[in-house]
Amino acid sequence: MVLPKDKVIVFHDGFDLSMWKDFFQGQNFDNVMLDTHHYLVFDKDPSTENLKGYTAHLKQLGEQISEVSQYVPVVTGEWSLFNHFISKLTPNPLHAKDPLERAEQEAEIKAFYESLWEASVSAWNNGEGYFYWTYKLNIDTVNEPGKFGMDCWDLSRALAKRWGHI
Repeated sequence: MVLPKDKVIVFHDGFDLSMWKDFFQGQNFDNVMLDTHHYLVFDKDPSTENLKGYTAHLKQLGEQISEVSQYVPVVTGEWSLFNHFISKLTPNPLHAKDPLERAEQEAEIKAFYESLWEASVSAWNNGEGYFYWTYKLNIDTVNEPGKFGMDCWDLSRALAKRWGHI
């Protein structure tokens, strides 16, 4: 059955993009896509919880998306900048009493997120497109204990802080 051009069937990859290559390679589907979701926070290797590890991981994902895209269109249906490296910073750098220290820490965090954004989008651009996890969260990430670092689940905050751009 061929779907009308405005209809698409989307398969979720089950959080394992690599397992679908053989399935799609042997088929001739029309109007089908593969949806993949990637969150750095779920990486189980603490040694990669830094910018170098994250960007290497994202580069590998981009290559994998590119390879699978030869057989089926791939869309990154969910992603965010949230990661353990920033969320584990203690004390919360935004509570620094010295304005100069706070500005320096905010600049370091901004540079980290900018690099992470660029590496992420570069990976997702190997497919048909991508969707950020959510546009808006109603949480106070500055004053609520345990919420530091969660701004990056929120696209509106990431854009307002100039961590990335659309």
